[in-house]
Amino acid sequence: MGSIDNLMMRHCNFEWTEEYELEFFVSLIAQEKQRKGNYMLSPQKEYRNELVLWMKSVCKEFSFNLLTLHLACYILDSFMDEHEIRPFRLRLVATAALSIAAKFEEKTSDVPTFNEMFIIENPHNMEQAISKDVIFQIELRVFRYLDWNLHVPTVAHFVYFFLVTGLTEADFNQRPEFTENELRLALRDHLQEMLDHMLLDLWSLKVSPSWMASVCFIKARHHLGLHPVWPLKFEQLTKLSIINLQPAFKIAQRYDKLLVYQHEESSPNDSGYRSAFSTPDSLPPQEASGPACLTSVRMQFCPMSQEQSPSVTARSSEDSDDCGRRELFDDCEMK
Repeated sequence: MGSIDNLMMRHCNFEWTEEYELEFFVSLIAQEKQRKGNYMLSPQKEYRNELVLWMKSVCKEFSFNLLTLHLACYILDSFMDEHEIRPFRLRLVATAALSIAAKFEEKTSDVPTFNEMFIIENPHNMEQAISKDVIFQIELRVFRYLDWNLHVPTVAHFVYFFLVTGLTEADFNQRPEFTENELRLALRDHLQEMLDHMLLDLWSLKVSPSWMASVCFIKARHHLGLHPVWPLKFEQLTKLSIINLQPAFKIAQRYDKLLVYQHEESSPNDSGYRSAFSTPDSLPPQEASGPACLTSVRMQFCPMSQEQSPSVTARSSEDSDDCGRRELFDDCEMK
């Protein structure tokens, strides 16, 4: 997948009409309804931010696009919400989520292997590789849990739709000091900043991606001085007014102070990413912290002894937490 400039030019060459925009958005909404709900029941949610930060590092290392990162986070969140996973197995599941998402979203046949991703920032296992059988078992379990469905839009997919379709001739006339491409890039920068903070906010999982993307788009337009901030075209397309979006606004307001902090204290983001969005990597200290660093012992993959209990169990939807579980990954070993 090419740079933001090439992607936008390619879509402009398609000359999308309003009819195609409607069909595409309706398709996204239909697919959004197939998303698995997240009830924030994961016993491992204290590790989530660490895993997301690590996944961002992997995406940067291999120049994955932001759609891959967000799909991987959706897979990880959904799987963790329905399973109990021993802490030292979490990196395995996160790697499986990234591997699956990359194969689906990256428009290249040269996707890194599971092991190439797994060893990023994992110095204790540089000389050890996960066997093909274990990789197959992990990815198969995740695929089965997802019902083999990866056509699930994330907030990044909706934001990308707004980025491609969201600026009109009237907007360009409002900001004549920008070229069309410069204004699109400015819109992209504001959108990706909000998306970056959203990844680390569990509460954003409680609101549908289309709503969160709409709010990000509104706030980005406001920041750029574009009016109206929510054009009638999109209100009719989404069937959402600004008043309808209040629950999402309440969550998005939490990012404003973080964005101010980032602009005042952080250096410019590294632009070494390729995709519709570059994956931002600068984070305020309060977000970068967590219960343990990624290189801690409990976050590392290590082989299980014969006496150890299964590392991953699926919670029963009917029974209490202490019964009705089925064992997963019980034969994962490092070869």
